[in-house]
Amino acid sequence: MKKLLTIYTFSNLASWLDFLAVMLIISYTMNAGIYTVAMASIALVAPQFLFSNVFSKPVFTANIRMTVVVSLIVRAIITASIMFVQNPVILLLLIVPRSFLLGFFEPMFSTLISRSDFDSHKMASLTSLVNTGSKLIAPAAGAAIAASYSESIVFGLGALLCAIGGLLAVLFIRQPLNDKKEGEKTQRSQESTGQQPEKTDPFYVQVLLPASIYFFMVFSINNLFPYLLNFYGAPKEILGYCLSLAALGNAITGFILLRIKNEWETFSFATLITLLIAFLFLGISFSLNSGLWLLTMALFLVTGLFSALMTILISRRIFSSSKFATHYATSFQSMQCLAMTVAPIAGALIVSNMGEQVLLVSVSCFAVILVALSRVITIFWGKSKVHKYEH
Repeated sequence: MKKLLTIYTFSNLASWLDFLAVMLIISYTMNAGIYTVAMASIALVAPQFLFSNVFSKPVFTANIRMTVVVSLIVRAIITASIMFVQNPVILLLLIVPRSFLLGFFEPMFSTLISRSDFDSHKMASLTSLVNTGSKLIAPAAGAAIAASYSESIVFGLGALLCAIGGLLAVLFIRQPLNDKKEGEKTQRSQESTGQQPEKTDPFYVQVLLPASIYFFMVFSINNLFPYLLNFYGAPKEILGYCLSLAALGNAITGFILLRIKNEWETFSFATLITLLIAFLFLGISFSLNSGLWLLTMALFLVTGLFSALMTILISRRIFSSSKFATHYATSFQSMQCLAMTVAPIAGALIVSNMGEQVLLVSVSCFAVILVALSRVITIFWGKSKVHKYEH
């Protein structure tokens, strides 16, 4: 478990450093326009939902270890080459294949976990803690390095971490020589017996549907939150405090769930968490309008607690499914990237047409309506069409 988690950590740190460096170099060093910056944001995530069907194929047609190693090493090479780029267009052309290669990692990692003897519940909590730690450490370290030296050094560090992850994958990931043959046999068996995940599969109907509402709600606000703070006249340091408290909430949930292994009904929890976040956003809207910055920060701590719970519950379901882990992980990754691309645009449209004051309220109310509809959809399909999870 520790070996796979080490590879996961290096890949996550590299991804956060890359993301920060791309946004810094295109905004500050290249002084690109707003549309170029928007294109860079889209290029960082779009390939992961446009080519989602591609990312699960290596499980059945290739060596998983080789896929992980090649994707990490080539990603490191592309990242290192960005160090020498001065043109925004060339930068965008390099970001796309880098993002495409990144799309292979999560499905392959989830498959390795599901086929191992690891405790899937514990692994879900540990990966959440790694994500939280990476989100705290990498951007702060990367920003300090970029300010003291240059963004090129950040790209170089990201490339180094990615390459180390690839080398560790060579050493740590063990896969039988006949795994490719077994994978092809499994794929043929699934295709011949109709064992591919159906549209009515519980993961899609009961988990991904309410989770999609949650992520679209969150991402429609996340990128615009600094803008909202400035609009309401909040001190600059409030943004940093809010982000740190949200990360603290993530960490607290991760540590607590390391010791809890109960099998929860994921749909009920996913729905409940989405509703809770919606009401918390309403509370944040009130605190911003009233200038209650301490309340705003406290609410961000609570959102961090519940957002980590959502991610860990979904990871538990993915890791515990030995049959469809790759398909579930790919679908979840694709949905997140789609939300990261489309939701900020929707949030910007709401602000430009209706005003800053209604963003949090309108998004929250819309999410509540969609949650109610998702419940109706689930009831409509009926229990007869919802199969049990395969473990």
